[in-house]
Amino acid sequence: MREVVDYLDTHAHRPVGPATIAAIANAPAREVVEALRRRGTSPAGRLRWARLLGAHRDLHAADPQAGTTVSTIAARWGFTHLARFRSAYAAAFEEQPEDTLRR
Repeated sequence: MREVVDYLDTHAHRPVGPATIAAIANAPAREVVEALRRRGTSPAGRLRWARLLGAHRDLHAADPQAGTTVSTIAARWGFTHLARFRSAYAAAFEEQPEDTLRR
């Protein structure tokens, strides 16, 4: 499972589907899902967390004076619904993404 988690972490900026995860684990997708659930997560949950971390890093590194926006960074990390992104981000990091961007 370590290979699957590493892959999800390093490829979070790309679409990742069940077939890809199964191929990396060399096991049926259902077995991968169950193995990750035993570890307290799921492929989608781990991918979402990796994407939130990526967005968090990008927001810290971005220059809002250069025109970088929260919506641009959110889209880069695969978040298509901005309100859901803001909600998930605030729950994960206890601040709004706009506040992170302004630092």
